[in-house]
Amino acid sequence: MWLIKVNEKEFPKDATGNILGIDFTLGYAIVDSQYYYRFFIEKGFQDVTPKWMQDIKVDLSKPDSEVLVVRWGGFGDNLLVEPAIRSLKEKYPNIKIHFAGRAEQRRLLFMNPAIDFYFKGMKHQLSQYIGQYDEVWDFTHSIECNPESEYKDAKEIACDWVGLKPKEMTPKIFLTKSEVEEARRILKNNKVDVSKDTIIGLHVESSSFIRSFHPDFTIKLANKLAKQNYKVILLGNSYRDIQKLHFTKCPKCKKEHRIIQSNRVFKIKCKSCGKIFKYCINPNIVNLIGKTEDIRVASGIVKMCDLLIAPDSGFVHIAQATGTKTLAIYCSFHASTRCKHYKNIYVYQRPFRCASCFQHGSKCLRWGGKSSFPPCTEIKVSEIYPLVKKLLKNKLEDYIPEGITPKFQQKCPICFSKKHDLICRKGNYFYFKCLNCGSIYLDRDVNIKYNDKNYYSQIYMTKNYKEGQRKIARVVIKQMSTRLSEDGAPRVLEIGCGIGTFLKEFKKKGWRELGIELNRWANTKARKLGIKTSIVDFESKDCNIKPSQYDLIVALHTIEHFKDIEKAFIKMRNGLYEKGKIFIACPDAEGYQNNTYAHLNTYYCGEHILLPSKKGLEILCGRLGLQVDNIHSSGQNILAWISKK
Repeated sequence: MWLIKVNEKEFPKDATGNILGIDFTLGYAIVDSQYYYRFFIEKGFQDVTPKWMQDIKVDLSKPDSEVLVVRWGGFGDNLLVEPAIRSLKEKYPNIKIHFAGRAEQRRLLFMNPAIDFYFKGMKHQLSQYIGQYDEVWDFTHSIECNPESEYKDAKEIACDWVGLKPKEMTPKIFLTKSEVEEARRILKNNKVDVSKDTIIGLHVESSSFIRSFHPDFTIKLANKLAKQNYKVILLGNSYRDIQKLHFTKCPKCKKEHRIIQSNRVFKIKCKSCGKIFKYCINPNIVNLIGKTEDIRVASGIVKMCDLLIAPDSGFVHIAQATGTKTLAIYCSFHASTRCKHYKNIYVYQRPFRCASCFQHGSKCLRWGGKSSFPPCTEIKVSEIYPLVKKLLKNKLEDYIPEGITPKFQQKCPICFSKKHDLICRKGNYFYFKCLNCGSIYLDRDVNIKYNDKNYYSQIYMTKNYKEGQRKIARVVIKQMSTRLSEDGAPRVLEIGCGIGTFLKEFKKKGWRELGIELNRWANTKARKLGIKTSIVDFESKDCNIKPSQYDLIVALHTIEHFKDIEKAFIKMRNGLYEKGKIFIACPDAEGYQNNTYAHLNTYYCGEHILLPSKKGLEILCGRLGLQVDNIHSSGQNILAWISKK
């Protein structure tokens, strides 16, 4: 039971009457339903429940109690709440449990003895019936909009919401005899002998590209396994060109050919040596993509496999629910948040520079500009094939990578406050938002190497980036038009100068320039433009900045990478001429665009250690003897002019 207070921004503080189905008196209401409690909290209402009231719960031991469990999501989402549903039935065997979900996805939970009724209407129709139940648990956003899901197992979250734990945390699927026989018939019709053949299921796709296999990898792995006389069953819904995609090598020059055709046998002319040869699709590959419309029959096929290979998809959980050995390949999500408590599973947590990013969207928001499949999905067969052989020979023990938890005691590096909210997780780091100054920061130290040529070339070599740098440089030069230095031409220092596009504009105007850049590739590019650069870490002791040397110090999207922002600002202050200026640009922690999911994944990328707010910058500068002359937010970035007091 909870006591909630009205959202005073939307309602009078002494509001009395019915608000969204609940009776309020003088701005307060008692809520005894989990559903309504979470609903009002999401709408900005306050939880003011006293301790004595927190222990009062709805009595579900009554014989006529009815509860509704809602999970509008994918196949895996439905299975991840199944242990929580089972725990309710174990604790209260007399209650009636109703389940609501998407039509096709809820079929996985058919025949489950813990569920008494399946709601067959649409989601918007639920509001008509919610008031009829003694309790409602809506798990629809328990993962997608819950920062806790980025370090805690999804099954545990569901069980925590209902306040119970089942005897067994692995989900269960209850298949009928006819469904198993239909699965066996499909395999038999495709010349697969369940009793003799070694069957490997290969689930080719997830519900989003960033969690799916690249088609090239799928076909290459299937061919490799089929050549070893394994029966490879391709499973999935519909996967673009994969049903027409093939790979083969010219028998003469060994050049690899990528072919898109629909015939099982066809002639190919090698583009390299001109040889004409025949290619026949391996009969050990059974393509059932889009041919198993019933998910329960598909689950029966998974049950008959000796091994299932799958990306981060619902089929990982189907395999575990049916007792099939599983090789799960994870990258964008950390497997500890999905596969904890599973048995007979080996997880390959693919390392990548921005993994785990926890993106729920259909496309990668960081790398998805050129292709639907981001770089983290470009898996090589050589990474997976040795694991498959060992698993089939029982030479690999179960493995699930260990999870990590946030360091909640971490202080804000700007105002030193311990009051914060958990924002999100990126890789092995967590981002907190300071409730005092609004800045966003990582919960632990990071060690990032900025020497990735591909990453830097993608940023710095685009026309838009270069033109943007030139425009900013011209504006800054105009602001600094008055001569400041007493010793010849004015001096400018840029921290993190990239390929030197920004400094080149200053050089044209007669400024004496110096760029500091850690990346050797970018340094080489800058020097070709005639820019003086230094390969050194600005925060290290090796970087010696002479006192009062520079008229202008520039840090464009650099300060968010500083490990110790206070020491870095002191070094900038000391290197500044008496009347000099510091010009910075950095992501705005409080900008409205940062609240969208795209910017969460762009800015909170594990490489950004601290995202200061405008208030945070003013607090930091005030403490260090600096003053903020002008500060502006575009909604996405902060631009600030800073000088000595």
